Amino acid sequence: MKPTFHCIPCHVNHSYRVVSKLNLTPDSSLRLMQELTRISMGNFQTPPDCAHELYKTIWHFTGIHDPFSDEKKQSNALMLTLLPQLHALCSGKQPIRQALRIAVAANSIDYGIGNQDCGADFSAQFKTLVDDIEVPDDFYN
Repeated sequence: MKPTFHCIPCHVNHSYRVVSKLNLTPDSSLRLMQELTRISMGNFQTPPDCAHELYKTIWHFTGIHDPFSDEKKQSNALMLTLLPQLHALCSGKQPIRQALRIAVAANSIDYGIGNQDCGADFSAQFKTLVDDIEVPDDFYN
């Protein structure tokens, strides 16, 4: 994906969400946001290239390597509780197809885009996501 002018507000909004959760002083938050906004306006080959620079700057500025570490631990613990249900999904007629759907659904979890919620209805949302993933019949050919 090539970046367009639409990417800049998305990167700035993403930076705002990350900086807001870091518990920095107001002055530190302002300085970091100013730097991240400057980076967001740079010339990058792809949006992930920009995100890499943003996270590298956050790490250098704060010493925090992964701002989403707590969320990842929480979702990993939740997914482990779903493991029996996920195994059951894979015990049907097409276990590889179901395992592929589960893998795609799990890999779609991205805390950086700000729409992940590991709350009470996460397991139902995840199951719906798995069910909605289409695997073409000729995938195995």
